[in-house]
Amino acid sequence: MMKALKNIALWSLIVLYLAIVSGTISDKRQKLLCNNLNINIIDSANSGFLYKDDIKDLVLDKIDILGKPLKEINLKLLEEELLRNRVIKSAESYVTEDGILHIQVSQREPIIRFITSKNRSFYVDCKGNIFPLSQRFRPHILVANGYIRVPFNLDKTKNIFVKDPNNLSKSRRTLYDLFILAIYINKEEFWRSQIVQVYVNKKYEFELIPRVGAHIILFGGIDNYMTKLENLKTLYVEGFNKIGWNEYELINLKYKDQIICTKR
Repeated sequence: MMKALKNIALWSLIVLYLAIVSGTISDKRQKLLCNNLNINIIDSANSGFLYKDDIKDLVLDKIDILGKPLKEINLKLLEEELLRNRVIKSAESYVTEDGILHIQVSQREPIIRFITSKNRSFYVDCKGNIFPLSQRFRPHILVANGYIRVPFNLDKTKNIFVKDPNNLSKSRRTLYDLFILAIYINKEEFWRSQIVQVYVNKKYEFELIPRVGAHIILFGGIDNYMTKLENLKTLYVEGFNKIGWNEYELINLKYKDQIICTKR
């Protein structure tokens, strides 16, 4: 009986101590001010659109944080403000007991740069998200230009799939066909290194510009695009590696199961 009473008394003291400590910590937290920002851009090695100072400016321009009580900082609102920047893919924030606000962001990685027939230029990532060019960072990715029409309001649209490409005419669907091609090229290291540009001609057919070799590839439309590229790779590996890369000026892949090469 006495042992049970001692145990009860001991646990009561422990609970009381924890309550006092918790109350003290809570009271300190209520009074704690934000004194610094710690910013982490987790993919900065691969994508250089944003620097830490950019994130800091984005935060401080929108929300008065430094010197503000931590309890008054709306972290959800802060993250929403950061995500208004189209380059930012994700944003997370939290505060610590030393008065530091921690912000972690990741950036979008483009797979293609579009230059439209009206000379509008923008990036698109693998999910179809649209974001603007940067003055200080230009990734080495596929560029598409020529007769490219944008079937939506570019200034107000965040993702190309605001439209269903199946309901569009050939000329207005070209952007989506280029996106499909870019997805495939971006996945294959060989093509990512070799194909640097796609020009869309007046017939809305594609002309591919390679990095190696002084030739133009008449690709046609998006139909059978994987087979066309497989055939072209075979030509490169089994043909051009032996006879040289500058013997031809045109390689025509437009016709099914055929490769027509035009000599210089």
